[in-house]
Amino acid sequence: MNKNEIVKCKRCICSSSVPGVTVHNNGICSECEEDTQMTGDNNQEKYISEMEERFDALRKMDIPYHALCMLSGGKDSTTILYLLKKKYGLRPLAFGVIHPFVNDLSIKNMKEAAKKLDVDLIQYHVEERIFKKLMRAGILEGHKHHLGEFFGCDICSRIYHRISVKMAIQMKIPYLLCGSDPIQTASPVLIDGEIFKKNRLSGRAYDTVDRFFDHFLEKEYKHSVYSPNFERYKNYEFPTKIYPFSFLNYDIQEIKRELADKNILTKQAVDSNLTNCDVEHLFSYFSYKRYDCDPYVKIISRGIRRSMPTTLNQLSVNEKTFYNREDHISFFEQYKKLLFYIAQNPDLTDNDFRKNIQDFSYLFDVIGKDNCFENFKQMKKMHYYADFFDIDLKS
Repeated sequence: MNKNEIVKCKRCICSSSVPGVTVHNNGICSECEEDTQMTGDNNQEKYISEMEERFDALRKMDIPYHALCMLSGGKDSTTILYLLKKKYGLRPLAFGVIHPFVNDLSIKNMKEAAKKLDVDLIQYHVEERIFKKLMRAGILEGHKHHLGEFFGCDICSRIYHRISVKMAIQMKIPYLLCGSDPIQTASPVLIDGEIFKKNRLSGRAYDTVDRFFDHFLEKEYKHSVYSPNFERYKNYEFPTKIYPFSFLNYDIQEIKRELADKNILTKQAVDSNLTNCDVEHLFSYFSYKRYDCDPYVKIISRGIRRSMPTTLNQLSVNEKTFYNREDHISFFEQYKKLLFYIAQNPDLTDNDFRKNIQDFSYLFDVIGKDNCFENFKQMKKMHYYADFFDIDLKS
């Protein structure tokens, strides 16, 4: 085998081009061999029981907010907010971080969900200059700092989580909840505040992304909310982190139905399969250019090997419970083709796309005609954001 030849895993969609992945002689990749939870976590009920016991005690606390719920405007985080308020009877504070790429629908969803659930909402607008600087560095130099294929979301989520944690600490909110699903988190997340604090202050949680931040953040931000330095909070209590969907039963179609039935989100918001971030396709384009893989390849592969719903289920207009490896390969081959088609043709119109529908038939079959054109319009924003970052897509 040629050492430059890209080899795809026989079990998932990872390949030898993905940073940190090795495909062994038996055709199975290192991600598959290292996944010790391929059949799911056998202690699911233990985590549910502990969470509910904690919430029972939390309800009795006379404090302004029991939990800070990270809210993106998407279906998962909105459902967590609903569960906190309606099922568990807690007083959550909805917290959304608004960066330059969050689309208008997501911002609207946050406001509408908070209003309908009678929940306080903070929409925290990050400084555009620092966000732009970090993201541009991630696109152009992330590989030099070992960020890998997931560089865009790694940077964004780190800012989002860091701000949320520090906000919870300063407001003395004892719990922090996030809507990450079971394949995004890899394993159940229920981390007591004391353990969370110990990990942060000991430096054990300091990683590649933190080193990237240290390298590119200017000196005036050393003690800012963006900094990885938590030392100033050593005399504060840290929140307990819980990601309920990392151990609760997760069914995206059921989530869609419940949000619509209870009128928590509009029909447009429930039916839409756009991401809340308009720049995500630009990150995907550069991931394919550099590593020939989708940014979510490891996360999606985890879902495939565990027979769990993936992004494809969230995008799909069909209520198919599981898409196999071959389905995902077909989908991402056409997605990549469409990405490069759009990137190399900045003046594409909807009519141009319609003339080439046959080239993207699998996309149309899975996510439907209307969603295809909705995503096409979002993907065309690659050119706007390339100009925003002063980056040439054709280079």
